Amino acid sequence: MLVDNTEAWASNIFGSANLGDPRRTTRLVKLTSDLASSIGDSVVKACQDPASSEGAYSFIRNDSICVKEISQAGFSHTDKKVKNTRLVLAVQDTTSLTYKHSVCRGLSEVSSANLNKTSKARSLFVHSTVMIDADSELTLGLANQHYWTREEKVKGTKNEQRERPKTEKESYKWERNISEITNRLGDSNNVIDVCDREADMFEYLEYQISNNNRMIVRAKENRRLAKTNNKLFDELDNASICGYKKIYIPQRGKRKARHAKLALSYTQVELKKPSKSKGSDSLKLNIVQCQEVSDIGEEEKLCWKLYTTEDISSVEDAEKIVRYYELRW
Repeated sequence: MLVDNTEAWASNIFGSANLGDPRRTTRLVKLTSDLASSIGDSVVKACQDPASSEGAYSFIRNDSICVKEISQAGFSHTDKKVKNTRLVLAVQDTTSLTYKHSVCRGLSEVSSANLNKTSKARSLFVHSTVMIDADSELTLGLANQHYWTREEKVKGTKNEQRERPKTEKESYKWERNISEITNRLGDSNNVIDVCDREADMFEYLEYQISNNNRMIVRAKENRRLAKTNNKLFDELDNASICGYKKIYIPQRGKRKARHAKLALSYTQVELKKPSKSKGSDSLKLNIVQCQEVSDIGEEEKLCWKLYTTEDISSVEDAEKIVRYYELRW
């Protein structure tokens, strides 16, 4: 925790929350301060005395308190920081909170959307956008969150699923978050949306470009290029190496931590619209590739292919894009 005074921190973020009664706002500040002082502990352990614990649970169980108002107070605090920061990275990602006990009864009928998978566990999915100062690399705050449960398994053929309105698809989470943030900020010219491979959808890339949004999206699909028979990955393999960069890869699972040397290359590509997609016939994007050249197995080597709307005219520009994506970790 980088906050020395959790009471001041909680008051700054949640002190303006409109919960219908000033006493509720006071309780919210007290509760969040206690939880921030005891990260990872239960409410009972975080609260300093039985009266605080009882007050916290009464607050949590109070149906008259609007969760959205609590969220908006936090988002507004982050918005103010974003507006006063030269360049901000909006890092999006999804996590799932999975339960196996009685709380499952309130979390829909399924956990996996796949018809072939069954589980007694149930999940609450949370898609978050965290704002990072691109210069200091410090976190500014949480800018948006969207929650959902999977009410039923996805049915129909792939074509039928694809033809659904985009607002009914889980993949809409990427556009929803950045759209809500942009609407609140009004002017988001200092914000670069940073997404992983799950956001590599032609419709999402087009949405970002058509709205003049700034973005970095890691490519997943080996897409066909317009005006040529080439495919994306072949085009990148033929691009000249412009320089090298070292990054630190942390330990994860059986993967050991290591320092990786990456060969950098960049080019501009024009993506052809997939046959089943809607919208423009093609999209022009810059793309940076960083391929690990360390002496390890091919399957273990890091390789990022990063679409971006940022101008790339030098190795320094390419290094900057890689660093911004690296900050997702």
